[in-house]
Parts: sequence; structure tokens; C-alpha cells
Amino acid sequence: MIQETIKYSLLDSIDLFQSVIIMYAIFQYKRIKGKRYIIKALILNLLLILSIEIISNGLLIREIVIPNRLTFIIVAGKLFIFGIFNAVLLFKGKLFKTISLYLISFIFKFYMIELILLLGDLLSDKSMLRSSQMEAKPIVQIISLGIIGGIMIFLHHNANLRRKIADILDRHYGIFMINGLICSFILQNIIIVYKNNSINLIGPVSVFCTLGICFMFGFSGFVIVCIDKSRRFYQEQNRLKEQYINMQKEVYNTAYQSEKSIREFQKEISNSLGIFQNLVKERKMEESIEYLNYMTKSLDNKKTKSFISNRPIVDALFNRLEEEAKKNRIKLHLIGCFGEELLIKDYDICSILYNGVVNGIAACKENLDRGKSSILIEISRFKNSLNLRISNVIQGEEVLKQYDIEDNANRSVCCRYGINHIKDIVEKYNGMIEFYSLTNNFLVEIVFFDIYQ
Repeated sequence: MIQETIKYSLLDSIDLFQSVIIMYAIFQYKRIKGKRYIIKALILNLLLILSIEIISNGLLIREIVIPNRLTFIIVAGKLFIFGIFNAVLLFKGKLFKTISLYLISFIFKFYMIELILLLGDLLSDKSMLRSSQMEAKPIVQIISLGIIGGIMIFLHHNANLRRKIADILDRHYGIFMINGLICSFILQNIIIVYKNNSINLIGPVSVFCTLGICFMFGFSGFVIVCIDKSRRFYQEQNRLKEQYINMQKEVYNTAYQSEKSIREFQKEISNSLGIFQNLVKERKMEESIEYLNYMTKSLDNKKTKSFISNRPIVDALFNRLEEEAKKNRIKLHLIGCFGEELLIKDYDICSILYNGVVNGIAACKENLDRGKSSILIEISRFKNSLNLRISNVIQGEEVLKQYDIEDNANRSVCCRYGINHIKDIVEKYNGMIEFYSLTNNFLVEIVFFDIYQ
């Protein structure tokens, strides 16, 4: 009796332990304490499973009657124990996630054993009536364990593939678990129906049923993940666009407040010049000199504009961008001016300059010698056309490669939205835009045609 208990316990333990191996093989990159920690965790899992199975098989062999209503509770209890144990070891206390991933691994192993049994039945010309995990022979468990070991070795040497699979399961484990349980329920009921009717499933029907359900599990899971990924992408896209619009409004409001300060300063200077002119007319030279010194001290205390673009609100934005660049030890240079007859609205100019300069700063941050980095803004006019060029100083002999704006892989998501916003503004005024980028080089060149009055 003891030998039978150990025998059945070992078979059942190996059966359950394969699911644990699959789970750890995929998520081993999450380990914190190294490979030895993973090995210890697997050994502890094996001991836990073995002890539970010895107790349960010992009760069955001793013919202790367990009510059917308690069978589900016993199975759920095993799963709960495994979940708590591995949640602590691998997933930092996330119980539902651990149980879901264990079930996914168990379902994958279930399909694999069913396929092995089907292949064995076809080769031995027998029926599929015994094709269930409870009736699987030791040779089937050994074959299954060998396949899982091969998968584990393969994933160990393919870190990128392992990480992709783990990330997908990490995000969509609930979807895969529900889908797998439904497909497993269908397959198991097909087997039970054919068992009760004593119908031989060998041949095309058995192959179609088993492979069809397995394919349905994989394909439906893939479709669900694609749909969910697309939904998440558009949700994130809308969130970033909303965040970007709020950021643009904030920039415009800040620039507008700066313009008001500049106008107040201009008004104060005009009044001071009027007072100084009256003093000179009255030939009060000493008072004039004193007032001139007072004006000079006042000007020293005032923050002067670093740029002149003939548009106060744009100048205010330039000053803010210059401060941002200085924080990152990057110089900002301006050549040319827009002119007063330009038909582009101040808000659109600020959006173009802000996004262009911010992307240039992001590219300059990639340079190792950031102190020598600088951003150049060139504004030139040819008849009624305007040429605007924003670039950072190119170090060395790197060649800039042109990228499609929507598919630029070297910039972040927010950066791409900034460039796309520039593109929208350029198209609004029937202009042309070219965007070039490397890791630490950036260039935007824009041409507006017939844009002056």
C-alpha cells in the first residue's frame, strides 16, 4: 500500500510540477536573487506538491470516502496553496495573478499531454477512450517532462522571446486563463461524450477535434490580445493627446502673461523717456543725469529679452525655452526674424517653436559632451515664402537619416505627437516639412509659401 501511494503520488506530482516548470521558465527574468533562487523555488514546489499528493493519494488508497461536493474544494485548496506559495516566491504577493498564470501553464501542459496521447493512440491503432491526464502512463509523463525541459532550455537561450511571452501573459493573464478554461472544458466534454457512447475517435475525427480545440485556444487568445492591445493603444493615444493639448494651452497662457509683462515694461520705458526728455528741454542737467542713472539701475534689475522676433509673445516663449536649455547646459541661438506681415498666428508659431526646440533639447541630451551642444533656430524669408529650420549642432561626421514622421522609431511617443502636431500646423498653412533624426542629432526644416501679406 505504501508503494502504491508513493507511485501514484510521484506520477501526480510530476504531472503538476510540469506546470510550475513552465511558469518559472517563462518568468525567470523576474528573479531577484539569481539562478540559485529559482532552483530552490522549484525544489520547494516539488516537495510541496509531493507532500500534498502523498496525503491525498493515501486517503484514496485507504478507501476513505470523500463526498463529491468536497472534491472541488480539495482541488481549489491545492490551487490556493500553490498560489500563495508561488506568489510569495515569484510575484511579490499577487495571488490572483499567480493562480491565473499557474492555470495557463497547467492548460498548456494539458493540451500537450492530450496531443501526445492522441499521437500514441494513432501509432498503436487504439481508441482515444483513455486519453486523459488521469490515465496517462509514466512514459507519457516522461515524454511531456522532456518536452517541457527542452522548452525551458530554449527560452533560457532566447531572452527576447521569453521576455515578450512573459510581458504578454503579464498583461493579459486573465484573458488567457478564461479562454483556456473554456477550451479545456469543451475538449474534456468531447472526450467524456465519446467515452460514454463507446465511439472510436481514432482517425480524422479525433485529429480534428483535438487539434481544432488546441488551435482555437491559441488563435482566440491571440485575437483577444490583439484587440485589447489596439484598445489600449488608442486609449493611451487619446490620453497623451489630451495631455499634450493641455500642455500647449499652458505654454500659450504663460507666453501671454510674459507678453503682458513685456508691454508693461515697454510702457514704463516710454514714460521714463518722456520724463527724461522734459528734463533735458528744461535744461535741468543734474536732475537729468540723476534720472538717467536711476533708469540704468532699473534696467539692470529688469530681465531683458534675449531674443527679438518682432512678436512679443514669441519673444517671451524664446526666453522660456532659453532658460530650459540652460538648465541642461545647452545653448540656444536665433538667426533672423519673422516680420510683422506674417499670416501665421502667434499660437501656431509658439507650437512649432516649442515642439521643435524641446525635441532638439532631447536630442542634445544624448550627447556625451553636453556642454558643447547647442540648438540653432534659423528664420529666413524669400519673397513671400518663409523658411524655418530648427537643429542641434551636429558633432562629428554622422549622417542624418530621413524618417517618416509617423514611423520615427528613435523618438518617444510624446515626441512623435509633438512632431505630428508641427506637421498638422504646416499642412494647415499649405507648407512643407522635413524631419531628420539620429540618436543625438535632430533637424526640422519647414517652408511656408505665400505666407506674407
